[in-house]
Amino acid sequence: FSKHDSAINAQTFVQILVLGWLKKKDGSLNELAHAARDLGLRVTGSALHERMGQAAVVLLAGVLKRTLEVLQKPCPLPLEVLKKFSGIYITDSTQIALPKQMVSIFRGNKANSMLKLHVTWDYLNGNLAALEMEEGRSPDQKCQLHVSHAHAGTLQLFDLGYFKQEYLRDIDQQAAYFVCRYQ
Repeated sequence: FSKHDSAINAQTFVQILVLGWLKKKDGSLNELAHAARDLGLRVTGSALHERMGQAAVVLLAGVLKRTLEVLQKPCPLPLEVLKKFSGIYITDSTQIALPKQMVSIFRGNKANSMLKLHVTWDYLNGNLAALEMEEGRSPDQKCQLHVSHAHAGTLQLFDLGYFKQEYLRDIDQQAAYFVCRYQ
């Protein structure tokens, strides 16, 4: 991430962004630089701007991946009613706006840059089961996480964005259950 010795290395860059945006979710680069002072760092908004590029995306994707690996550790829920299912998986997505400079990597609608995350949560064990990242303009119907986690005796929960009759057939053929609004 860093090509030369600087106050902003990979670790401090992540700390500045995460802690700064926890402090103010839509903080500007200058506000993030100000928040860096809490970490004992003197950086400028323009110094942060210089590091906002493909290397930063790769770094943050790696941090997200590692964080999600930690979240995959089981934390079972004591709900007897749901124990008749061998697994309960909830699949949904969210979009995250990115700087316009990232449009060549993560295209959104029109000229904006968006990242879409599809997440499948293992409800019975209380942990993350799967994550897919793609460009923001990709429709939810392309994602098959809810189908790939459908095994005999599991329950799949997903919204209308994931509805596709073929997927419902595939889930049923695997002797799994699903709850989704019918389109």
